Amino acid sequence: MNLTSQQYAALSDDSYSEEYKAGMYPANQAPKFVYEGATFRVLEHVDNKLNGYQGTIYQHIDTGEIVVAHRGTEQIMRDGVMVDGSMVLLRANQQAEDAIELTRRAQEYAKDSKKNYGRVPEVTVTGHSLGGTNAQISGHHFGLRGETFNAYGAVSLGRRIPEGGNTMVNHVMATDVVSAASPHFGQVRIYATPEEIQRLAGPGGYANNTSQFDHRSPLVVAGMSFGAHSMHNFMNVDGKRQPDMSVLNPQAQHLAQTFAPMIEKYRGDVEMLRSGTTVMARDLVGRVKDAIDYARGPLPAGEPAARAEQAAARRPSLRNGAPNTRSSANSFFANRFPPSTRPHR
Repeated sequence: MNLTSQQYAALSDDSYSEEYKAGMYPANQAPKFVYEGATFRVLEHVDNKLNGYQGTIYQHIDTGEIVVAHRGTEQIMRDGVMVDGSMVLLRANQQAEDAIELTRRAQEYAKDSKKNYGRVPEVTVTGHSLGGTNAQISGHHFGLRGETFNAYGAVSLGRRIPEGGNTMVNHVMATDVVSAASPHFGQVRIYATPEEIQRLAGPGGYANNTSQFDHRSPLVVAGMSFGAHSMHNFMNVDGKRQPDMSVLNPQAQHLAQTFAPMIEKYRGDVEMLRSGTTVMARDLVGRVKDAIDYARGPLPAGEPAARAEQAAARRPSLRNGAPNTRSSANSFFANRFPPSTRPHR
């Protein structure tokens, strides 16, 4: 990946912009987003009013690299409702198919860009919070690389996604409850602020050692840490685009490493609470399905897309001249508020 983590953070943050209209943008109408000297143009924006999914395809003008930024939900209370309602209780993500389809479309844009860049540019994914979950899902589906910010880990969802790996980098705040609740696809990089450490050591009762006998209060820490979930933590500019301090720096990582035992216990406690809630909420059918998925094991990155392609090739209707996948995708996102002309950003 040619982009920096800070640039991925900026794109994840920009995906929350209300300025983009849903639809595909012609080259002469594409909005521009400039960050740290890099200029991106918006190729397409999707806004599904039915399930709340929003996503934006950006292209780096100089390198041609394409980034799919899946939008999350900035408000922690709304995040909690969505996570509790579907991901925790049902092990399901209602936006996953939209995220996968937009990411597939991004790969078509990349193929079309070969004539301008002399090669097929790389497609990567990013997102914050639930958008980071969608980035993990779509990255695993197609075997793409990417970076996420305070994502709810996709491993606990019923999609046979493995934990770990090196294709995704997941940036998380030490006391963020959303990113702590579920294992992640890819690496996890933890950042901490002095205020977070104070909450863990003080009201939280966490000792910075491996002992399991300290009197810990994960729910107290979680209730005091709503701000840890904000995308703003990862930005080096504030809401007025003035310089600010991003946690994407060695000092914040070093602090997290220094207090790793304390942080690991807290995040482990949060995951255990979520896991227990999931198990208790599952009915018999859900538990049987979970057992089958466990026995079958996780799918390698890129395997879901390969299987879908093989299945499509076996369908007689496709061999007999039915619309190809790109035409189907055009229908999938048809008439979603075509973009209107507006000034470049």
